[in-house]
Amino acid sequence: MVADPTRLIAAQDPSFAEKCVDEVHSAGGRAEPFTCDVTDEPRVRETVDAVVRRLGGVDVLLNGVALRIGKGVLDTSLDEWRRQLDVILTGAFLFAKTPPLRPEQERDQQDGQAAGGR
Repeated sequence: MVADPTRLIAAQDPSFAEKCVDEVHSAGGRAEPFTCDVTDEPRVRETVDAVVRRLGGVDVLLNGVALRIGKGVLDTSLDEWRRQLDVILTGAFLFAKTPPLRPEQERDQQDGQAAGGR
């Protein structure tokens, strides 16, 4: 595990990303905000490339992206349902397959999740 990790916060809403970064900072941690549409593969790739340029790489990937429609199933349209699944599942898939893992982590990659550290 990374001893002193920098957390990157990737969110579609810049104000939400900044709020998360502020919370990490107030707890004594380091964090950097990034924004992108997690369902758009070229945008995810651009975001990961920006992370590599700014932070040097990805040590650990934790996918926690979500979209809450805020309605019961009977009141949710099919388009809303599909959008929610696309954000949650496709977003996790795209980020899991995109990060350039550091060489020592490549051997630890399992099912799209990276374990290990520097």
